[in-house]
Amino acid sequence: MPLPTSSNQQSLRKRDDALRRAAALFEERILPHLSPRGCALDLGTGNGHTAFTLAKHFSSVASIDIDAACVSRAQDKAETLNLPNVHLQVMDAHSLHYPDDHFDAVTCRAAIHHYKDPILVLQEVRRVLKTGAPFVVMDFCFSPAAKAALTTISKIRETDFARYFTFHEYCEILESNGFDIDTVYTYTLPRILTEWVAVAPGNVQDRLIDAFLALPSEVHAELHLTSCADGYVMTYRIVEFLVRKQHTLVP
Repeated sequence: MPLPTSSNQQSLRKRDDALRRAAALFEERILPHLSPRGCALDLGTGNGHTAFTLAKHFSSVASIDIDAACVSRAQDKAETLNLPNVHLQVMDAHSLHYPDDHFDAVTCRAAIHHYKDPILVLQEVRRVLKTGAPFVVMDFCFSPAAKAALTTISKIRETDFARYFTFHEYCEILESNGFDIDTVYTYTLPRILTEWVAVAPGNVQDRLIDAFLALPSEVHAELHLTSCADGYVMTYRIVEFLVRKQHTLVP
């Protein structure tokens, strides 16, 4: 992969800023509902922003990602921030190395669209989560038309991308896998298009932008695509589910 250009590095920094803003919204809106205590688990931790937020409120935070490079960067940040209660580990969310009924809270934010078998991940979350304890899952939410169009582009952007879901699909997979929906938050997050494609290899970034700009007008309208000083900016709709493990799995 080509070395990042200064422009690409700036785009990646803007992406990191967007993730920090999302973590701040999580702390403001979701954490007050979690009754912080004990131990928490963050799945698909990426750069660690959610785990670091949890660490201010829980005595211990297990923070996992299947990408060793992400875990290494997050570990460096945790040390810089002096967060000894964050325990980072390379681990596959499809097979969690934790005992049953172990965690007081689990989070999975902007990661579920990467999982090849999200149902298996949800089953694993339910297994390791204490009964009645909260599970927070956040991801991007699109209409069926936008979901179909963006899935094709996203599979080029990130080789580990699997799928997006509509709002109703999220409700269905959560409720059918042993979770009761407690609260749902929706909000929007602006993303500069060059920042969005910056995670892709340099030789496909221009092609991704061209493909994005060629999407149907109704998809552009849904994403509020507008021009700006940095090129184009789109606005995601984000949905954040606060659900709780059911006492008994309802078939």
